[in-house]
Amino acid sequence: MDKVKWLVFGYNLPAEPTRARVSIWRRLKKLGAVNVKQSIWFMPYSVENCEHLRAASAYIEENGGTSLLLESTVVDEKGQDAIIAVFNETRKAEYAELTAECAKFLQEIEDDVAKGKFIFAELEEEEAELEKLKRWYNTIVSRDIFSCPAKLEADEMIAKATQAFERFAELVFTHESRDQSEGT
Repeated sequence: MDKVKWLVFGYNLPAEPTRARVSIWRRLKKLGAVNVKQSIWFMPYSVENCEHLRAASAYIEENGGTSLLLESTVVDEKGQDAIIAVFNETRKAEYAELTAECAKFLQEIEDDVAKGKFIFAELEEEEAELEKLKRWYNTIVSRDIFSCPAKLEADEMIAKATQAFERFAELVFTHESRDQSEGT
């Protein structure tokens, strides 16, 4: 068993103001840390992750709290597998939400085609939505360090969304080009 070196981060913050508690929770989630027990978070060790957690510690202390940052390894494979499973379950939930949003995007493109909304403004709106989905996908992938199997479905949905957008762009181009040639 190749042991993963972990960063274990625990903290305590006063109940009020809640702003600091929400802020640190969001920061840890964005980093891809997983909450294993109340206020105990795990991340694979890296210099970058360590720096992020040191910054989080400073923020916690500035807001009247305390924190503890440890480097650790598990004693046995079962423990390591359990932590990795928590990481993959967290990524699975993120991928599931993304694929649901991709499905909505695909439906929206389908609705635009059915309604004949072949205008550039609609295309720009759909392009902005697709770019948002791709950024979200890339964010999840950057946190998916243990190769969550749910990534495969997300890969397929991002590819379908991209293909649907490209087909829609061709339809808008064709309709606007035809409208311009008929108008001249």
